Amino acid sequence: MNNHDIIWGFEEQFAREVALGSVLSEPQPVWRTLIPGMFIIDQLKRLKRIRTFSARYLFVRGLAFNQLVRAAGVGSSVSDEIATELIRCAKKYGPVSKDPLKLQKELKALVILLSDHYHQLLKAEGNTWFQLTAATYPDQNTYDDFLAKQVAHEESIASAVVFPKIELLRLPVWSVSEKSQLAQRRAKYADMALNE
Repeated sequence: MNNHDIIWGFEEQFAREVALGSVLSEPQPVWRTLIPGMFIIDQLKRLKRIRTFSARYLFVRGLAFNQLVRAAGVGSSVSDEIATELIRCAKKYGPVSKDPLKLQKELKALVILLSDHYHQLLKAEGNTWFQLTAATYPDQNTYDDFLAKQVAHEESIASAVVFPKIELLRLPVWSVSEKSQLAQRRAKYADMALNE
C-alpha cells in the first residue's frame, strides 16, 4: 500500500469516526425508541448525517490532495482556482458570505496548509498513518502547531460563512458536537502517533 492510499484511507476513516461520534453523542428521546419503526427512520437519518459530514470533511481535503497531485508534489503552489471552485460550489445554495474575499483567502490558506501537510506525509517512510505522522513531525509541539493552524483557518471560514443550512455546503464549518468530536479524535490520534 502506498502513502497516498494510507493517508486518504485514514482521512476517510477519521471522517466516519467523527461523524458517528457526533451523531451518537446527541441523546435521543425515549419516546422515539417506543414507537415501532422509528428505530429504522432514526438509523437512516444517522447514516445520512454520517455521509453528509464525511462529504463536507473530505471535500477540502480532496481538493488539497488533487492540487498536490496536479502540482507534482509542490504543495505551496495552490492556485486561486481551488478557492474559487469552493465558493462556486457553495453559491449554488444561496448567499455564502458577507465578505467573499475573506472567505476565499481563508479557504485558499486551508488548502495550502493541507497540501503542505500531505506533501510531507507522502515523502515520509512508514506503513501506517501513525508511522507517517511520527516520521513527518519530530515532536508533539510541531504537530500541535499544524492542528492549531488548521483549526484557526476552519474558525475563520466559519465566521465568514452566513448560511442557514450549513450541512448543504461543502465547507469546513462544523456544529458544536462535530467540533468536540474533531478535537477529541485529533488529540487521540496525535497522542497515538507521536507518543508511542
